[in-house]
Amino acid sequence: MGYARVLEVPTCRWSTRMCVKANYDCDKQERPIDKQCCDQSAGLHPRHCGEVTCDEAHADDACCQPDVVRPVIQERAWTSPIWYSPASKSE
Repeated sequence: MGYARVLEVPTCRWSTRMCVKANYDCDKQERPIDKQCCDQSAGLHPRHCGEVTCDEAHADDACCQPDVVRPVIQERAWTSPIWYSPASKSE
């Protein structure tokens, strides 16, 4: 029996792409997109949370709180088991 497991290369979440494409400005926050992207729960402000490792040393970091959307995602997948029995050689 065998099966395959795959782990995707970390990629930006759709909301992160939206904010980066909009060139959000946290200093002025004049547009709705600025307010949305600069909200700390979005995970993009005050710094990119993708750079934070949530271990014991960073447990209090805002990026590691459960209500923060991580800007980077990493999908996982696996296949169903594959059963293979080689054919016996007939003589």
